[in-house]
Amino acid sequence: MAPIRAAVLGVGFSANVFHIPFILGLPDVYKLHSIMERSATATSSKAKDKYGHLGVKVVTTLEEVTGDPEVDLVVVTVKDGAHFPYAKAALSAGKHVVLEKPVTTTSAEVRELIAIAKAKNVVFAPYHNRRFDGDFLTLRSLLDAGKLPNLVDYESRYDTRADWELGPPGGSAGILYGLGSHIIDQAVALFGEPKTVTAMLLNGRQMGHPDVDDSFIIHLRYANNPVVVTLRSALHSVASHQIRFNVRSKDSSYVKYGLDTQEPQAMFQGMGPLDPGFGAEPESSWGEYGVRGKDGKDTFEKCVPLFFGQAFPSSLSASSPVPQPILCLPSCLLLLCLAPLSCSFSQHTFLSPERILIQSQDPDNPRLLPRLLQECCGSDQRHRDARGYAGARRARHAHHRSRQDQR
Repeated sequence: MAPIRAAVLGVGFSANVFHIPFILGLPDVYKLHSIMERSATATSSKAKDKYGHLGVKVVTTLEEVTGDPEVDLVVVTVKDGAHFPYAKAALSAGKHVVLEKPVTTTSAEVRELIAIAKAKNVVFAPYHNRRFDGDFLTLRSLLDAGKLPNLVDYESRYDTRADWELGPPGGSAGILYGLGSHIIDQAVALFGEPKTVTAMLLNGRQMGHPDVDDSFIIHLRYANNPVVVTLRSALHSVASHQIRFNVRSKDSSYVKYGLDTQEPQAMFQGMGPLDPGFGAEPESSWGEYGVRGKDGKDTFEKCVPLFFGQAFPSSLSASSPVPQPILCLPSCLLLLCLAPLSCSFSQHTFLSPERILIQSQDPDNPRLLPRLLQECCGSDQRHRDARGYAGARRARHAHHRSRQDQR
Protein backbone atom coordinates (compact mmCIF):
# COMPACT_ATOMS: atom_id res chain seq x y z
CA MET A 1 0.00 0.00 0.00
CA ALA A 2 1.31 3.44 -0.90
CA PRO A 3 2.06 5.88 1.93
CA ILE A 4 -0.71 8.22 3.05
CA ARG A 5 -0.11 11.63 1.48
CA ALA A 6 -0.44 14.30 4.14
CA ALA A 7 -0.91 18.04 3.83
CA VAL A 8 -0.16 20.15 6.90
CA LEU A 9 -2.05 23.40 7.37
CA GLY A 10 0.28 25.87 9.07
CA VAL A 11 4.02 26.02 9.55
CA GLY A 12 4.25 27.24 13.14
CA PHE A 13 5.30 25.69 16.42
CA SER A 14 2.71 22.91 16.45
CA ALA A 15 3.40 21.84 12.88
CA ASN A 16 7.19 21.85 13.25
CA VAL A 17 7.37 20.17 16.67
CA PHE A 18 4.33 17.93 17.06
CA HIS A 19 3.33 16.87 13.55
CA ILE A 20 5.85 17.09 10.73
CA PRO A 21 8.65 15.19 12.57
CA PHE A 22 6.31 12.26 13.15
CA ILE A 23 5.09 12.26 9.55
CA LEU A 24 8.69 12.26 8.31
CA GLY A 25 9.65 9.64 10.89
CA LEU A 26 7.35 7.03 9.35
CA PRO A 27 8.10 7.15 5.62
CA ASP A 28 6.48 3.77 5.00
CA VAL A 29 3.20 5.07 6.39
CA TYR A 30 3.12 8.78 5.52
CA LYS A 31 4.45 11.11 2.87
CA LEU A 32 4.63 14.84 3.57
CA HIS A 33 2.96 16.00 0.41
CA SER A 34 2.36 19.71 1.01
CA ILE A 35 2.33 22.51 3.54
CA MET A 36 -0.03 25.46 3.56
CA GLU A 37 1.87 28.63 4.44
CA ARG A 38 -0.40 31.60 3.82
CA SER A 39 2.39 34.19 3.92
CA ALA A 40 4.74 32.35 1.55
CA THR A 41 5.95 34.11 -1.58
CA ALA A 42 8.08 33.10 -4.52
CA THR A 43 11.15 34.45 -2.74
CA SER A 44 10.32 33.87 0.94
CA SER A 45 8.94 30.73 2.53
CA LYS A 46 9.71 29.16 5.89
CA ALA A 47 8.27 25.85 4.74
CA LYS A 48 10.33 25.78 1.55
CA ASP A 49 13.51 26.72 3.40
CA LYS A 50 13.02 23.90 5.90
CA TYR A 51 11.37 21.16 3.85
CA GLY A 52 11.84 22.13 0.21
CA HIS A 53 14.73 19.71 -0.24
CA LEU A 54 12.27 16.89 0.44
CA GLY A 55 10.16 17.86 -2.55
CA VAL A 56 7.35 19.17 -0.37
CA LYS A 57 4.82 21.34 -2.16
CA VAL A 58 4.18 24.77 -0.56
CA VAL A 59 0.77 26.35 -1.11
CA THR A 60 -0.81 29.53 0.21
CA THR A 61 -4.55 28.75 0.23
CA LEU A 62 -6.79 26.11 1.76
CA GLU A 63 -8.45 25.55 -1.60
CA GLU A 64 -5.17 24.36 -3.07
CA VAL A 65 -5.14 21.60 -0.44
CA THR A 66 -8.79 20.59 -0.49
CA GLY A 67 -8.87 20.62 -4.29
CA ASP A 68 -5.74 18.50 -4.71
CA PRO A 69 -6.70 14.88 -5.52
CA GLU A 70 -3.27 13.69 -4.39
CA VAL A 71 -3.89 14.75 -0.77
CA ASP A 72 -5.30 11.95 1.41
CA LEU A 73 -4.93 13.44 4.87
CA VAL A 74 -5.13 17.02 6.11
CA VAL A 75 -3.44 17.89 9.42
CA VAL A 76 -4.91 21.09 10.85
CA THR A 77 -2.45 23.03 13.02
CA VAL A 78 -3.72 26.58 12.50
CA LYS A 79 -4.91 28.85 15.33
CA ASP A 80 -7.81 27.62 17.44
CA GLY A 81 -10.39 29.95 15.93
CA ALA A 82 -9.78 28.50 12.47
CA HIS A 83 -10.03 24.85 13.52
CA PHE A 84 -13.70 24.47 12.67
CA PRO A 85 -13.86 26.12 9.22
CA TYR A 86 -10.63 24.52 8.05
CA ALA A 87 -11.55 21.05 9.29
CA LYS A 88 -15.04 21.40 7.84
CA ALA A 89 -13.65 22.33 4.43
CA ALA A 90 -11.21 19.41 4.44
CA LEU A 91 -13.80 16.85 5.57
CA SER A 92 -16.33 18.17 3.06
CA ALA A 93 -13.74 17.64 0.34
CA GLY A 94 -13.49 13.98 1.35
CA LYS A 95 -10.13 14.27 3.11
CA HIS A 96 -9.21 12.48 6.31
CA VAL A 97 -8.49 15.00 9.05
CA VAL A 98 -6.25 15.14 12.11
CA LEU A 99 -7.26 18.20 14.13
CA GLU A 100 -5.21 19.85 16.85
CA LYS A 101 -6.74 20.35 20.26
CA PRO A 102 -8.92 21.99 21.36
CA VAL A 103 -10.83 20.74 18.36
CA THR A 104 -13.48 23.45 18.41
CA THR A 105 -14.89 25.97 20.85
CA THR A 106 -18.44 24.59 20.96
CA SER A 107 -20.04 21.18 20.91
CA ALA A 108 -22.33 22.18 18.05
CA GLU A 109 -19.28 22.58 15.82
CA VAL A 110 -17.92 19.19 16.90
CA ARG A 111 -21.21 17.49 16.10
CA GLU A 112 -21.24 19.07 12.66
CA LEU A 113 -17.72 17.82 11.91
CA ILE A 114 -18.65 14.32 13.08
CA ALA A 115 -21.71 14.32 10.85
CA ILE A 116 -19.68 15.39 7.82
CA ALA A 117 -16.99 12.77 8.48
CA LYS A 118 -19.63 10.08 8.78
CA ALA A 119 -21.36 11.19 5.58
CA LYS A 120 -18.06 11.30 3.68
CA ASN A 121 -16.84 8.01 5.18
CA VAL A 122 -13.51 9.50 6.29
CA VAL A 123 -11.41 9.54 9.46
CA PHE A 124 -11.77 12.52 11.79
CA ALA A 125 -9.23 12.30 14.62
CA PRO A 126 -8.25 14.74 17.37
CA TYR A 127 -4.58 15.07 18.14
CA HIS A 128 -3.76 14.27 21.76
CA ASN A 129 -0.02 13.68 21.87
CA ARG A 130 0.11 13.50 25.67
CA ARG A 131 -1.46 10.07 25.59
CA PHE A 132 2.12 9.06 24.75
CA ASP A 133 3.79 10.89 27.64
CA GLY A 134 6.12 8.54 29.49
CA ASP A 135 4.61 9.21 32.90
CA PHE A 136 1.08 8.62 31.61
CA LEU A 137 2.08 5.39 29.86
CA THR A 138 3.81 4.26 33.05
CA LEU A 139 0.76 5.04 35.17
CA ARG A 140 -1.48 3.24 32.73
CA SER A 141 0.78 0.18 32.83
CA LEU A 142 0.56 0.12 36.65
CA LEU A 143 -3.23 0.27 36.45
CA ASP A 144 -3.36 -2.45 33.78
CA ALA A 145 -1.09 -4.66 35.91
CA GLY A 146 -3.38 -4.31 38.91
CA LYS A 147 -0.74 -2.56 41.01
CA LEU A 148 -3.09 0.28 41.91
CA PRO A 149 -6.30 -1.61 42.73
CA ASN A 150 -9.45 0.11 43.91
CA LEU A 151 -8.24 3.67 43.42
CA VAL A 152 -9.31 6.20 46.02
CA ASP A 153 -8.06 9.38 44.38
CA TYR A 154 -6.33 10.41 41.19
CA GLU A 155 -4.75 13.84 40.95
CA SER A 156 -3.26 15.11 37.71
CA ARG A 157 -1.68 18.55 37.47
CA TYR A 158 -0.18 20.69 34.74
CA ASP A 159 1.37 23.65 36.56
CA THR A 160 3.92 26.14 35.34
CA ARG A 161 5.05 29.71 35.79
CA ALA A 162 3.98 32.13 33.07
CA ASP A 163 3.84 35.91 32.98
CA TRP A 164 2.00 36.34 29.70
CA GLU A 165 -1.66 37.25 29.31
CA LEU A 166 -4.11 34.83 27.74
CA GLY A 167 -5.88 37.27 25.43
CA PRO A 168 -9.47 38.55 25.36
CA PRO A 169 -12.41 36.43 26.52
CA GLY A 170 -14.37 34.28 24.14
CA GLY A 171 -13.63 31.36 21.90
CA SER A 172 -10.99 29.05 23.33
CA ALA A 173 -9.36 31.67 25.55
CA GLY A 174 -8.10 30.44 28.89
CA ILE A 175 -5.93 27.72 30.31
CA LEU A 176 -8.76 25.18 30.51
CA TYR A 177 -8.93 24.95 26.72
CA GLY A 178 -5.14 25.08 26.40
CA LEU A 179 -3.39 22.92 28.99
CA GLY A 180 -6.59 21.54 30.49
CA SER A 181 -7.58 19.60 27.40
CA HIS A 182 -4.46 17.43 27.84
CA ILE A 183 -5.16 16.21 31.35
CA ILE A 184 -8.91 16.02 30.79
CA ASP A 185 -8.31 13.73 27.85
CA GLN A 186 -5.98 11.53 29.89
CA ALA A 187 -8.59 11.16 32.62
CA VAL A 188 -11.29 10.27 30.11
CA ALA A 189 -8.92 7.74 28.51
CA LEU A 190 -8.36 6.05 31.87
CA PHE A 191 -11.78 6.22 33.49
CA GLY A 192 -14.32 6.96 30.77
CA GLU A 193 -17.48 8.97 31.15
CA PRO A 194 -17.92 10.78 34.47
CA LYS A 195 -21.26 10.97 36.18
CA THR A 196 -20.69 14.40 37.70
CA VAL A 197 -18.33 17.27 37.04
CA THR A 198 -17.50 20.01 39.53
CA ALA A 199 -15.34 22.78 38.15
CA MET A 200 -13.94 26.13 39.21
CA LEU A 201 -12.19 28.50 36.79
CA LEU A 202 -10.04 31.26 38.23
CA ASN A 203 -7.91 34.21 37.18
CA GLY A 204 -5.44 33.70 40.00
CA ARG A 205 -2.76 36.07 38.71
CA GLN A 206 -5.34 38.83 38.16
CA MET A 207 -3.82 39.50 34.75
CA GLY A 208 -5.80 40.41 31.66
CA HIS A 209 -9.55 40.04 31.51
CA PRO A 210 -11.01 38.64 34.74
CA ASP A 211 -13.18 36.19 32.81
CA VAL A 212 -10.18 34.52 31.17
CA ASP A 213 -9.01 31.68 33.40
CA ASP A 214 -5.35 31.06 34.16
CA SER A 215 -6.06 28.23 36.59
CA PHE A 216 -8.74 25.65 37.22
CA ILE A 217 -9.80 22.83 39.51
CA ILE A 218 -12.01 20.02 38.21
CA HIS A 219 -13.43 17.09 40.15
CA LEU A 220 -14.88 14.07 38.35
CA ARG A 221 -17.03 11.41 39.98
CA TYR A 222 -18.11 8.12 38.44
CA ALA A 223 -21.22 5.99 38.75
CA ASN A 224 -19.47 2.63 39.23
CA ASN A 225 -16.02 3.71 40.37
CA PRO A 226 -15.29 5.25 43.80
CA VAL A 227 -12.23 7.15 42.58
CA VAL A 228 -12.26 10.92 42.92
CA VAL A 229 -10.47 12.48 39.95
CA THR A 230 -8.93 15.90 40.51
CA LEU A 231 -7.50 17.87 37.60
CA ARG A 232 -5.64 21.10 38.25
CA SER A 233 -3.56 23.64 36.41
CA ALA A 234 -2.14 27.03 37.30
CA LEU A 235 0.14 29.52 35.62
CA HIS A 236 1.29 31.02 38.94
CA SER A 237 3.16 28.01 40.25
CA VAL A 238 6.71 28.62 41.45
CA ALA A 239 8.23 25.31 42.51
CA SER A 240 11.52 23.52 41.99
CA HIS A 241 9.61 20.28 41.42
CA GLN A 242 6.11 20.56 39.97
CA ILE A 243 3.77 17.74 40.97
CA ARG A 244 2.45 15.84 37.95
CA PHE A 245 0.63 12.79 39.29
CA ASN A 246 -0.46 11.76 42.77
CA VAL A 247 -2.48 8.56 42.49
CA ARG A 248 -3.49 6.53 45.53
CA SER A 249 -5.35 3.38 46.38
CA LYS A 250 -5.74 2.08 49.91
CA ASP A 251 -2.38 0.30 49.97
CA SER A 252 -0.43 1.64 46.99
CA SER A 253 0.45 4.88 45.26
CA TYR A 254 2.20 6.44 42.29
CA VAL A 255 3.76 9.89 42.60
CA LYS A 256 5.48 11.73 39.76
CA TYR A 257 7.10 15.17 39.58
CA GLY A 258 7.88 17.11 36.42
CA LEU A 259 6.44 17.11 32.93
CA ASP A 260 7.29 14.62 30.21
CA THR A 261 10.58 15.21 28.38
CA GLN A 262 9.41 14.88 24.77
CA GLU A 263 8.32 18.48 24.26
CA PRO A 264 11.53 20.11 25.57
CA GLN A 265 13.62 17.52 23.70
CA ALA A 266 11.90 18.46 20.45
CA MET A 267 11.84 22.19 21.15
CA PHE A 268 15.27 22.84 22.62
CA GLN A 269 17.42 19.84 21.68
CA GLY A 270 16.23 19.31 18.13
CA MET A 271 15.47 15.64 18.74
CA GLY A 272 13.11 13.70 16.53
CA PRO A 273 10.68 10.94 17.51
CA LEU A 274 12.94 8.16 16.19
CA ASP A 275 16.17 9.51 17.67
CA PRO A 276 17.72 7.29 20.37
CA GLY A 277 16.61 8.42 23.79
CA PHE A 278 13.64 10.46 22.59
CA GLY A 279 11.14 10.50 25.45
CA ALA A 280 13.52 8.83 27.89
CA GLU A 281 13.81 10.52 31.29
CA PRO A 282 16.77 10.67 33.65
CA GLU A 283 16.39 8.47 36.70
CA SER A 284 16.09 11.55 38.91
CA SER A 285 12.75 12.31 37.18
CA TRP A 286 11.24 8.84 37.44
CA GLY A 287 8.00 8.41 39.33
CA GLU A 288 7.80 6.46 42.59
CA TYR A 289 5.58 3.47 43.24
CA GLY A 290 4.77 2.65 46.84
CA VAL A 291 2.97 -0.34 48.31
CA ARG A 292 2.13 -1.64 51.78
CA GLY A 293 2.88 -5.34 52.13
CA LYS A 294 0.99 -7.98 54.05
CA ASP A 295 3.49 -7.53 56.85
CA GLY A 296 2.45 -3.91 57.21
CA LYS A 297 5.73 -2.54 55.86
CA ASP A 298 5.85 0.07 53.12
CA THR A 299 8.24 -0.32 50.22
CA PHE A 300 9.02 2.19 47.50
CA GLU A 301 10.65 1.82 44.12
CA LYS A 302 11.38 4.04 41.16
CA CYS A 303 9.31 3.24 38.09
CA VAL A 304 11.31 2.87 34.90
CA PRO A 305 9.12 4.98 32.59
CA LEU A 306 7.74 3.77 29.34
CA PHE A 307 8.36 6.18 26.51
CA PHE A 308 7.42 6.88 22.94
CA GLY A 309 9.65 4.32 21.26
CA GLN A 310 8.17 1.52 23.32
CA ALA A 311 4.58 2.60 22.75
CA PHE A 312 4.83 3.31 19.01
CA PRO A 313 6.42 0.34 17.22
CA SER A 314 8.62 1.10 14.25
CA SER A 315 7.14 -1.95 12.52
CA LEU A 316 3.92 -0.03 11.85
CA SER A 317 3.39 0.20 8.12
CA ALA A 318 0.81 1.44 5.70
CA SER A 319 -0.24 -2.19 5.17
CA SER A 320 -1.14 -2.62 8.85
CA PRO A 321 -4.80 -3.65 9.06
CA VAL A 322 -7.12 -0.75 9.82
CA PRO A 323 -10.88 -1.33 10.07
CA GLN A 324 -12.88 0.85 7.71
CA PRO A 325 -14.74 3.07 8.00
CA ILE A 326 -13.25 4.63 11.10
CA LEU A 327 -14.31 7.74 12.94
CA CYS A 328 -12.56 8.90 16.07
CA LEU A 329 -15.63 9.80 18.07
CA PRO A 330 -15.56 11.92 21.19
CA SER A 331 -15.84 10.71 24.72
CA CYS A 332 -16.13 14.25 25.89
CA LEU A 333 -15.83 16.39 28.96
CA LEU A 334 -16.93 19.97 28.42
CA LEU A 335 -16.14 19.38 24.74
CA LEU A 336 -12.61 20.61 25.40
CA CYS A 337 -11.06 17.40 24.18
CA LEU A 338 -11.88 14.46 21.98
CA ALA A 339 -10.66 11.04 22.99
CA PRO A 340 -9.54 9.20 19.85
CA LEU A 341 -11.64 6.07 20.21
CA SER A 342 -11.50 4.30 16.87
CA CYS A 343 -14.68 2.35 16.22
CA SER A 344 -17.04 1.58 13.40
CA PHE A 345 -20.03 3.77 12.76
CA SER A 346 -22.39 0.96 13.69
CA GLN A 347 -20.67 0.45 17.05
CA HIS A 348 -19.70 3.97 18.05
CA THR A 349 -20.59 5.49 21.39
CA PHE A 350 -20.96 9.19 21.98
CA LEU A 351 -21.24 10.79 25.37
CA SER A 352 -24.07 13.26 25.08
CA PRO A 353 -23.18 16.46 26.95
CA GLU A 354 -26.77 16.63 28.17
CA ARG A 355 -25.93 13.70 30.45
CA ILE A 356 -23.14 15.55 32.23
CA LEU A 357 -24.16 17.15 35.49
CA ILE A 358 -22.33 20.35 36.34
CA GLN A 359 -22.38 21.25 40.00
CA SER A 360 -21.77 24.84 41.09
CA GLN A 361 -20.07 25.23 44.45
CA ASP A 362 -20.66 28.97 44.68
CA PRO A 363 -24.35 29.99 44.63
CA ASP A 364 -23.41 33.67 44.75
CA ASN A 365 -21.26 33.47 41.62
CA PRO A 366 -23.35 31.88 38.88
CA ARG A 367 -21.04 32.93 36.03
CA LEU A 368 -19.17 29.65 36.02
CA LEU A 369 -22.19 27.38 35.73
CA PRO A 370 -23.80 28.87 32.61
CA ARG A 371 -20.43 29.15 30.90
CA LEU A 372 -19.61 25.52 31.46
CA LEU A 373 -23.07 24.37 30.50
CA GLN A 374 -23.05 26.50 27.39
CA GLU A 375 -19.74 25.08 26.21
CA CYS A 376 -20.71 21.59 27.29
CA CYS A 377 -24.13 21.54 25.69
CA GLY A 378 -23.65 24.04 22.89
CA SER A 379 -27.17 25.37 23.32
CA ASP A 380 -28.47 28.85 23.98
CA GLN A 381 -31.55 27.28 25.53
CA ARG A 382 -29.43 25.36 28.00
CA HIS A 383 -27.52 28.56 28.65
CA ARG A 384 -30.80 30.20 29.61
CA ASP A 385 -31.73 27.16 31.67
CA ALA A 386 -28.35 27.39 33.40
CA ARG A 387 -28.94 31.02 34.29
CA GLY A 388 -32.33 30.08 35.63
CA TYR A 389 -30.89 27.19 37.60
CA ALA A 390 -28.17 29.37 39.10
CA GLY A 391 -30.72 32.09 39.88
CA ALA A 392 -32.96 29.57 41.59
CA ARG A 393 -30.04 28.42 43.72
CA ARG A 394 -29.32 32.01 44.72
CA ALA A 395 -32.97 32.57 45.54
CA ARG A 396 -33.09 29.45 47.71
CA HIS A 397 -29.97 30.49 49.58
CA ALA A 398 -31.28 34.04 50.02
CA HIS A 399 -34.55 32.64 51.35
CA HIS A 400 -32.64 30.37 53.71
CA ARG A 401 -30.57 33.29 55.02
CA SER A 402 -33.71 35.38 55.43
CA ARG A 403 -35.35 32.69 57.53
CA GLN A 404 -32.23 32.42 59.66
CA ASP A 405 -32.24 36.19 60.20
CA GLN A 406 -35.91 36.08 61.24
CA ARG A 407 -35.07 33.47 63.82
